[in-house]
Amino acid sequence: LPLLYYEDKHFYLDGVEGGIYLYENPLFRVSGLARLRFFDAPKIWQNRLRGDILDWGGQLRYKATEKSWLDAEIMIDPVGALHANLRYSSLIENGRFELNPYVNLRLKDSAFNSRYYALDWAGYESIDSSADLQVGNRIRFHVKSNLYLLASVEVGLLDHEVRKAEAVNSHVAASAFAGFG
Repeated sequence: LPLLYYEDKHFYLDGVEGGIYLYENPLFRVSGLARLRFFDAPKIWQNRLRGDILDWGGQLRYKATEKSWLDAEIMIDPVGALHANLRYSSLIENGRFELNPYVNLRLKDSAFNSRYYALDWAGYESIDSSADLQVGNRIRFHVKSNLYLLASVEVGLLDHEVRKAEAVNSHVAASAFAGFG
């Protein structure tokens, strides 16, 4: 999947996310956004689920410092499952390196948990709403001109409600990617 990066005063693309800036002042920004969310399902169910999901929603960003911010988001998927994120991020620049560490609290409704963790569409149980926690880092290394090495790593701690689901066999979810652009 090619990741696109672009930003001007009205619109942005940031990897698997894109949005429109609706309002901005020195401390706050309101955006409409869409984000591609990857869903890891057993191969026999991937076509039934239709693979990756495009979530839509809104974001309120508070600029805590020049290089750190707090985001509050509410997102909905194509079938109406809701989740919300409260994320603190910072930007650390050191020469040709950029590090973007973050911590994210995600609140999920029952429809979200049941669809993506309990797999209720495959005949499994439904589960209640809950919250989980992710920590991660996005890394960018400037090689030359407009060429960058990109990487990201995230580890999430799944909550008690999700761990009760028959389809879940771990209390940790992890993801990583590396590439260039």
